[in-house]
Amino acid sequence: MMDLIKYEFLKLAKRKSSLVVVLAGLVVTALLFMLPALQATYYTQDGAVEGMAGIAIEKADVEATAGLLTGDFISQNVEEYQRLFDDPANIGTDGSEEYIIGGAYWDFVAPRERMLQLIAANYDDPGDFRGLSTLRSLDRAACEGLFRQHIDIARVVLHRVRLPFSKPFKTPKETLTYRELILVEVVDKKGRVGLGECTAFDTDWYLPETLGDDIQVMREVLAPRVIAGTYLHPREVAADLASIEGMERFPMAMSAIEMDCWDLYGKVVEQPLWALLGEEFDRLTRVAAFCEEEPPAVGQAALPARRTRPRQVYSGAVVGMGTPARTVAEVRDCVRQGYRRIKLKVAPGKGLPAVRAVRRAFPELLITLDANQSFSLHHMAELRAYDSLDIGWIEEPLDLASAGVSRHEHGLARLASFQHTLAMPICVDESFLNAEEAERMFAYPELRCAMVKIGKFGGIQRSLEFVHHALSEGREVCMSGMYDTGISRFAHAAFQTLPGVVIPGDLGATARYFDADLTVPAYEAPQGIITLNAPGHEHGIGCDLEPQALAAHRQRRYSVE
Repeated sequence: MMDLIKYEFLKLAKRKSSLVVVLAGLVVTALLFMLPALQATYYTQDGAVEGMAGIAIEKADVEATAGLLTGDFISQNVEEYQRLFDDPANIGTDGSEEYIIGGAYWDFVAPRERMLQLIAANYDDPGDFRGLSTLRSLDRAACEGLFRQHIDIARVVLHRVRLPFSKPFKTPKETLTYRELILVEVVDKKGRVGLGECTAFDTDWYLPETLGDDIQVMREVLAPRVIAGTYLHPREVAADLASIEGMERFPMAMSAIEMDCWDLYGKVVEQPLWALLGEEFDRLTRVAAFCEEEPPAVGQAALPARRTRPRQVYSGAVVGMGTPARTVAEVRDCVRQGYRRIKLKVAPGKGLPAVRAVRRAFPELLITLDANQSFSLHHMAELRAYDSLDIGWIEEPLDLASAGVSRHEHGLARLASFQHTLAMPICVDESFLNAEEAERMFAYPELRCAMVKIGKFGGIQRSLEFVHHALSEGREVCMSGMYDTGISRFAHAAFQTLPGVVIPGDLGATARYFDADLTVPAYEAPQGIITLNAPGHEHGIGCDLEPQALAAHRQRRYSVE
């Protein structure tokens, strides 16, 4: 019996000691959590207030000055701040700058200082961070305008469409008989609609990203994200979407949503896309000049006073593989239609005779080639034969997989090395999947040219940043569609209004591929000229969806609210 009592007593002692340890741990944890609060300091007109008392005063100030961040609320606070300078007793100076002091500071500025700094930051030029002094001269009407001109999305609608090709289109990797795409609408809370387009393919013959992947990502991740957010500029949309973990694998999905927001923003601020691109291009120049302490070697986007007038740019055209006679006939038809550059698809044993025939028929024509990574090192003699035909460039000649090259680690390096074996420049396309990979091109001066497809870069903003960087380093860029509709093509064509983007892109009329056109106005290039923002479509990308054509070719419709 005594042994049993002793045993129970020991169990109780152990439980008590465990309880003591737990209680001691909780006390230490509570103290650690309270330590920042106990050390907190809040400054008032009467001096520093520490600990919980300081936190209570700060909380009371925040509650007293809180409000919805509306245009009226912001304008009212900026106006009150500016009025403080009307009384000389409120003004202090350090010899170079005036600022609010005394009771005016403690009663009005101090409780609102974080909010006022946030407002001021929206109006500071890059590299010129002036803090609250910005607010003194701020135009309150402009302040109100900033908050009226925001992107606030209520609904995202996805249309999966299927467009048959007028005739099969042959590439080195695939013969295309139809094109599936996702057309995207974003609708803001005032009912305004922005358009975008996802240009992934339904299989992975071109890139790993497919339409099936992108529909899921847009429905489950991207659409809810932009509906939950409010943005002052499309560049904020681009940054927000790019910050989502794993989105680097879905640039075309991101691009579709971000393109929507550029189109919508153009309609909100009543500006065409090409003008918005010019403004952002010049802003990138100012940022680069500040960061690098010397201006980059790019021109300034010349924006005319009247931005509602249509702009016109030149287009190139793409011709698929065929017999020499058929290829010459197609090229002749393109030249007759006014196209300034012709891209010919080539592959081992399937291109050289046709390219020679085209060059004989058109000695002065700008001809470029696209091999879609189809040649191996065993085809060097054939590749070098193109050098004698005055070719502008060849896109992606080397089949990296057959050469045992990892695209992610060695693809661009191998192309740069391969460039030394060819006279015609190599143009980069499939060797990168997204904007991050494209930036690696700048490590190789041998790579002088890149195709820019907005979808691959994850949107208009990232494409614009790449174009600006490329031009500042003296590289060539060429805008290129992906057998897409007028939504994407009008957006690509707007880039050709930028200084230095001078090569006519692969942006021929949609009628070259499809019998149906899903946009109003139809995307056309009479005499090889693309008209941007035709009358009646002055803002944003410059087109609307054609309801009857959309209904005829739509396979599925999804809506996210």
